[in-house]
Amino acid sequence: MNAKEQESLEAVAGCASNIAALLVLFPLGVLIAIWTAWIVTILWGWFVSPVYRIQPPSLVLLAGMIVTLRFVVWHRVQPTKKGVWRDIGESIAFNLLFGGMVLLEGWLLHLVAR
Repeated sequence: MNAKEQESLEAVAGCASNIAALLVLFPLGVLIAIWTAWIVTILWGWFVSPVYRIQPPSLVLLAGMIVTLRFVVWHRVQPTKKGVWRDIGESIAFNLLFGGMVLLEGWLLHLVAR
């Protein structure tokens, strides 16, 4: 196999990997939006409802708002040399851990505010 054929095969493999990554990212993006919306509903119930007497929005409405806000503030992230799957894993871990940390901080503040 010559260099040109090798280069073509690598390009096809890279494209297939990117398509697979998109197919994985879409449902994970929806799940992360629902995870974030769930956290917002809990925090809303602890901190917004008691002050303003406003019921929290539905989980689906909040998830839609989160998707909309992510679209508005989205910026392109340059892929690292680690690979697309490693980048996806780090992004998912960050979103789950960050949401958990925010929920923990809110819970601690909720305990203090009682």
